[in-house]
Amino acid sequence: MKKFLEKGKGYESDSSTTDEGTKRKMREGDNENEEREEHAKSRKLSTNSPQKKYESKLDTIIEMMSKLSNDVTEIKKDQKSSKEAIEQLIEDNRKLKNENKHLKQENKEIKEELKEIKENMEFMEKQRRKNNVVMNGLTIDTYEQGAIKEAMLNLFKGHMEIEVKIKNAYKLGTKTCLIELEDQEDKIKVMKNKSKLKNYKEEKIYINNDTTMREREIQKTIRMIAREERDKGNEVKIGTNKLWVNNEEWKWNNKEDKIEKSKN
Repeated sequence: MKKFLEKGKGYESDSSTTDEGTKRKMREGDNENEEREEHAKSRKLSTNSPQKKYESKLDTIIEMMSKLSNDVTEIKKDQKSSKEAIEQLIEDNRKLKNENKHLKQENKEIKEELKEIKENMEFMEKQRRKNNVVMNGLTIDTYEQGAIKEAMLNLFKGHMEIEVKIKNAYKLGTKTCLIELEDQEDKIKVMKNKSKLKNYKEEKIYINNDTTMREREIQKTIRMIAREERDKGNEVKIGTNKLWVNNEEWKWNNKEDKIEKSKN
């Protein structure tokens, strides 16, 4: 019994000790909770402080400035690319202008060369035809050159009262004949006396120079102008590469390719 009581006292002592420890722990826990709450309050107060607000705004501004700086960098890159593209376009345009200028010069030279070639060909053609005459209006029944040549010699001698040498004679149409004379002297004789054939056997015979295609085109234009002037009531006379309107002379300008009033 005594032991039991002693044990009971021991239990009471242990129980008292445990209660005291529990109370201490509870007080310590309360203290820790209070510290946490104080710390939280402190942090909350710290976050809501003007300093923190300023720092937050500063961070936002710095971030915006960084983004703006990046945007400016990108814009500068784009501007550089655009500038390079524009410079390339300018250079390409300059090259095209130079090429166009070169092509124009080449075209001009080609035109001048063609003109020179045409003029040389025209000159050679005139030289080949310079002793020739074309007779229109005379009925010719044969194409045999020998017979035509003999008929022309008899015509010149019998009706024009001139003696000339004929190299060749060709029939071009029913009433058209080409006559190649020996030289310019013989041609001059024929042209001076051609009026004697106007009433040959009731046929109207005309003798003209053997002209080139270019000369024929010019004469055709001159005849058209002469017809227009006659329709206006003007007095007109036609010559080779020229005409007279009311006694005023107009000549064909080969360079300008048109007829102009003579300066004299």
